[in-house]
Amino acid sequence: MSIKSNKLACIILIFISLNYFACSELVEKKKKINDIIAECGIEKQFSQLPEMLEQFLLLKKDSLNEDEYNKLNKIFKENFTSNDFIDSIRASFEKNYNDKYIAKIEKFYRTELAKKMTKVEVQNSTPEFVSKVSKIKINSLKKKRIQIIKEFLKVSKALEMTILIQESTFEGFVESYNRFIPLHNRISDETVKLIKDKMESNVYSKQNITMMIVWAYMTYEKVSDKELKEYMEFIDSEAGQWMNDVIIKGIMAGAKKCASKGV
Repeated sequence: MSIKSNKLACIILIFISLNYFACSELVEKKKKINDIIAECGIEKQFSQLPEMLEQFLLLKKDSLNEDEYNKLNKIFKENFTSNDFIDSIRASFEKNYNDKYIAKIEKFYRTELAKKMTKVEVQNSTPEFVSKVSKIKINSLKKKRIQIIKEFLKVSKALEMTILIQESTFEGFVESYNRFIPLHNRISDETVKLIKDKMESNVYSKQNITMMIVWAYMTYEKVSDKELKEYMEFIDSEAGQWMNDVIIKGIMAGAKKCASKGV
């Protein structure tokens, strides 16, 4: 074999080796992401999405006319699928991948505390739970615990997440709607801004905040104050905040994707 042939063979072997290691690294990353998605309970929670949306819509039925209710119900049932959300969350993890944070998240979700939190979150992501919570009055709950719950909502960015998801969903509807109707009948940017401002106002309304406090209070009812505070410490850590942001971005992308199919 000539010197040129030896060089060519070496280059080919190096290329094959690099390609093998790159593929192996990608497979390992995907496995870690899939493991985290499974361990933190997101997949199981989103499997309940169609029934949850139907239950939420029933709670708003009195403020909608029959035609509006039927249209929204049809859109939610046909277009808002758990797979779209999970795929978007997975893609968000892949796009924003961080080895240091992934390692810390993996370590946390192997703890008994994380397993307990995941269990109660999954158990309370059902239509039956939505119905139960809607009947509970905040003045029947313990004030000391409510203060901890308020801090939890702040750390977990629950209100911000709600706004971002609502806005992403609305933007998806508008984008799809405007694509199929004449220019003079399209929803204007000014109207979009007014509606988004109204959405934000509603999210920060006393009624909505009260509902979220009751929701979180009942979700973690069987979790001690100490455990909830330890959970908050993880959420408030760099890795926890990174994970929270990555999931929010994924949910926003999933909401917009589902909504864009809705018109």
